[in-house]
Amino acid sequence: MNLILQALPNKSRDYAFYDIGCGKGRVLFMASQLGHKNLYGIELDKVLLEDAKKNLQPLLLKNVNTRLQLIQKNVLEYRFEDQPSVYFLFNPFNAEVMEGFIENVLNTNKHECYMIYMNPLFSRVFTQKNIRVYRTIRSFLYKEAIIYHLPALTP
Repeated sequence: MNLILQALPNKSRDYAFYDIGCGKGRVLFMASQLGHKNLYGIELDKVLLEDAKKNLQPLLLKNVNTRLQLIQKNVLEYRFEDQPSVYFLFNPFNAEVMEGFIENVLNTNKHECYMIYMNPLFSRVFTQKNIRVYRTIRSFLYKEAIIYHLPALTP
């Protein structure tokens, strides 16, 4: 997982880091260890989100400059902040919801963004939206992750 996060450009360490379907917070912890300071975990399941809060509490005590927001919400109803961002997805939902998520991001965030899509079962959704591949990470004979790049939209 660290290799995948390290495949992002160095400047992205200053971007907001969203873990979509953050579960118990493992990826947020790893992102923090790599220098991301502005972390968001979005999770629909209340129990998993409570576990994430417990798991990430030591991180906040150790790294006082880290800003963490854990949000219990359907990703299709969440309004993303308009800021340079990295979105991490470990194949959290089906193609229809993936399409809605991407539309949500495209409609709310006009800054440069990267999307890390682990276990990319529905990568065709990104292709249909003409979102450019930044890097593909392979493990043995299969794609482990695709990192997509969305350039900033100019007014």
